[in-house]
Amino acid sequence: MTATQGDKEFDAYLTELKTLALYCKFGELEDKMIVLRIVLGINEDTFRERLLREPELSLEKSKFLRATEQSKKHLQVIRTETEKEGASLEAIQQNRPPKKEESKF
Repeated sequence: MTATQGDKEFDAYLTELKTLALYCKFGELEDKMIVLRIVLGINEDTFRERLLREPELSLEKSKFLRATEQSKKHLQVIRTETEKEGASLEAIQQNRPPKKEESKF
């Protein structure tokens, strides 16, 4: 479900990359190198393409992945709850006695 490499959430992945970058002494290139690693580490091509379309790609612009990840989680919760409610409604409808026909007299 995550956009980043493996099952890591975006924030965990970003923190890991920033920690590793501290030891690399990238200097002024640090943010660009982190963004490059984010682009290469993304599992979903649609997100990679979106990042690559950015004319001035920055670390800040890559953080849309966090919002995307959160949206997916929220949608999954909604789907799960909807499925539960649908199953409950179906059970209620199956256990309901048949409607009596009203007499016309």
